[in-house]
Amino acid sequence: MEVKIIAQTQFEDWVKDILNKKDGIFEISVPEQLAATSAHVCYMRGNVETILAEDLQKTRDRLKQIETSYHHSPFDHAHISLELDGISKQLAMILNDEQDYATSEKSARFTKMELPSEQQKLFDKWDKILKKEINGAYSDAPFVQNKIQKLSQENARYTSSYFNPSTTMIHTFSYRQLNILCGLMEKFIAQPPVKGIVYDNLKSEMQEFVGQIQNLGLYKPALAEATHGRRLKFFSPHKYEPMFSDVYQTNYYGSIAQLAQAHRHRTNQFGTYTGYFDGDVKTHNPRFFVPPVLRGDKSLTMEWNEDLLGQFKEGDIPQGTLLSINESGVLDDFINSKCRERLCSQAQQEISMQTFDTAQRYYDTLVETGHPRAYELKPVLKGAGCRSGIRECTTPCGFQEGINMTRMV
Repeated sequence: MEVKIIAQTQFEDWVKDILNKKDGIFEISVPEQLAATSAHVCYMRGNVETILAEDLQKTRDRLKQIETSYHHSPFDHAHISLELDGISKQLAMILNDEQDYATSEKSARFTKMELPSEQQKLFDKWDKILKKEINGAYSDAPFVQNKIQKLSQENARYTSSYFNPSTTMIHTFSYRQLNILCGLMEKFIAQPPVKGIVYDNLKSEMQEFVGQIQNLGLYKPALAEATHGRRLKFFSPHKYEPMFSDVYQTNYYGSIAQLAQAHRHRTNQFGTYTGYFDGDVKTHNPRFFVPPVLRGDKSLTMEWNEDLLGQFKEGDIPQGTLLSINESGVLDDFINSKCRERLCSQAQQEISMQTFDTAQRYYDTLVETGHPRAYELKPVLKGAGCRSGIRECTTPCGFQEGINMTRMV
């Protein structure tokens, strides 16, 4: 793993001029100076320039005050963009499950990842089989024919490991959030909520991540220790009780790859996605997502499951492993963001179909309970967003099965 700073909040020259005039030297880091300045805005008698020009000791004293009083929100003003290279899908998902952040991640849907030799053989095997099956199923669909390579590797990646250190991403955090994440990782290491290979793999990777943040000079103990009872959201201790109203929560089984999609392209602004394996992953009986295009062939389905189970028995977890996913959010976001983005041929097939299924259950419950907003969900059930009218498509796919929400890829 390599962690590098590629961008961070800086002061404008006019601010630097004021700060450097205090005593001829700029002694406080930008995130700390910005936090100390911002914290005083509510009480200032002059303006921000007045605060910046104050005696340096006053700034230090205020900084200490907001640290010890746990008034840490001013530390959210400064942001740091990090390049994370060579991290696992597992750690990427944990980072993507916490708010607030911005992320751009190298996608296994569009690029071929570098895999260990045995995994590479398995990926190549199924990439070849899937190309053949997709081509046979959709020989007359131009949309599919133009995207066979993407669709085959998108499905073949279910065989790749959850633990592969092959993910590269740019992740932007607030200074405070970065430190809270370090604190949550340290808590996870000291008090693991899971056992077995998940914990064993994460422990060393988290220790390395926190160590690199410390080496970059970005670690602040006062912020890292202020987790206020929070835990890493990814490790939910239980399933949600289904509820559908103006707000909703539900649970379902989905692959690791689907959960990663939900995390990375968060379409529930005020919602969450969490996931967990049922019991100790070393001993429980795993189930796997089978690409729908393979399900019509019993022998291929069996071979797929055997290959993924073989990885599991070797102490690995393929991304096709099913886990319990908890989803929560609000109705407005579900319709105008999640359904708008996910009910589309361009979206991953698994998450698209799961979104459609959730929409159906949501609508049925609202009708059953006489909820006045059921009518808002009804158009969604017509099919893809372009058909339901919740989005205007500027690049029509012409893929009828995708528009009807019956596609297998």
